[in-house]
Amino acid sequence: MKKIVVVFTFIILAGVVRGQAPSASSTPEARIDRIQIVEKGLYQVELQGQVEDPKLLSGHRYVNSKGHLTKDTTTIPAVKGTEFGFRYVVIGEPKGAKVPTRIVAHYPPGGRQNPNTGKIALQDEFPQTATIGGAPNFFFFNMRWGMVPGVWTLEVWSQDRKLAEQKFTLVQP
Repeated sequence: MKKIVVVFTFIILAGVVRGQAPSASSTPEARIDRIQIVEKGLYQVELQGQVEDPKLLSGHRYVNSKGHLTKDTTTIPAVKGTEFGFRYVVIGEPKGAKVPTRIVAHYPPGGRQNPNTGKIALQDEFPQTATIGGAPNFFFFNMRWGMVPGVWTLEVWSQDRKLAEQKFTLVQP
């Protein structure tokens, strides 16, 4: 009898699951295959919005800014006002899906120091939202302070996967 009840229950549950229509709000899970850096170097940046972010050394980050590449290079002058970074595209499925990414910036040995707070950071993490197959995402530094000479390594991550890396060498002019 127990065997009949178990089989009967399984058949009913299988029928219910099969009969369910997907909800209108369900979408396939986004899959990031890779990140491609499409340009890097010095930029002229038009700053848009700024949001407070106490996790960052500066205490804030810029959003929705626009940049124009002025020089394709990985050698950056460590001069106040220098703006450098890169653009990247997300390759995966489904196209148009929004996915969280983050930029992890590793600074040279000794880190960067915020002159206003005295706080020192060896790295910062900048959250971003990217679109699979969309226009390139833009990440940049607007150097007002903390121009530490040496190699700066910028990584693009999705969850626990490092998908791209770009190194810049900041030099004294």
